[in-house]
Amino acid sequence: MLAGHVDENDSEGYALLKDPESQELELKLRAYVLEHEEEVSAVLESLSDNEHREYAGNALGYGL
Repeated sequence: MLAGHVDENDSEGYALLKDPESQELELKLRAYVLEHEEEVSAVLESLSDNEHREYAGNALGYGL
């Protein structure tokens, strides 16, 4: 993003930056969430730390 690569591809139902390096990281996050959806959901539902819940919520968006 700092390099100006903010264009997104939303055609798969989740946002992927068009920058290849960023996209690789986003796809790794998606793979993790797909395998650990219950754990990520538990973080979203149970932690009192707003920042951690925000991360979990954003991550779950890649698992849909």
